[in-house]
Amino acid sequence: MLLSGKGRGIVASLHGFVVPDRRIVVPALLFLAGAAGGALSAVRLAAGGGSVLQSAVRIYLQTDAQTALQTRFLQLLLPDLTLMGIVFFCGFCAVAAPILLFLPFFKGLGFGMIVSFLFQQSGFFAVKQIAFTLFPGALWSAILLILACRDAGLLSSGFREASRRGGCVSTDRFCAMMLLYLLLLCAGCALQAWSIFAFGGRFLPQL
Repeated sequence: MLLSGKGRGIVASLHGFVVPDRRIVVPALLFLAGAAGGALSAVRLAAGGGSVLQSAVRIYLQTDAQTALQTRFLQLLLPDLTLMGIVFFCGFCAVAAPILLFLPFFKGLGFGMIVSFLFQQSGFFAVKQIAFTLFPGALWSAILLILACRDAGLLSSGFREASRRGGCVSTDRFCAMMLLYLLLLCAGCALQAWSIFAFGGRFLPQL
């Protein structure tokens, strides 16, 4: 029995829901792989003393009256903004796929190292610190990065096909989506800056 146009649309929507887009699944898995690799790296660094990592985490979570929210916001925004800038330029490159796959892994690497180090230093008490200051912002920025990598990959593929067959590629949608991701990233960093200012270091007095 042949489906009508509406029926085929419903089936396609269900298929897209049940079978996620590999352009999202692959970067997400790479982010998780990076987090696992970062956690293992932090274990090795801690076994060797871990003074550099400990200093970095202390700076990241330290809260005092001299640290303004604007400064905290910029400290959080600039690393993610750099990654987003790389993604943006990769979208206009026909051979940028390896870079787009590496960026989520790199993002996960840093997150895994910080989380692993906190657990090593504070155990169960680190759960509160992660829940209030690290996980929401890291998850939000990771999702935005993965979506941006997907869109950049689609545009990059479009340029690659256009170079083979000729034609032009529209970049309007990509630029509009990147602007939206940037605004959402700024909002997420602002919220995370406030959460670190309010809760950072409170649950980990030994850091």
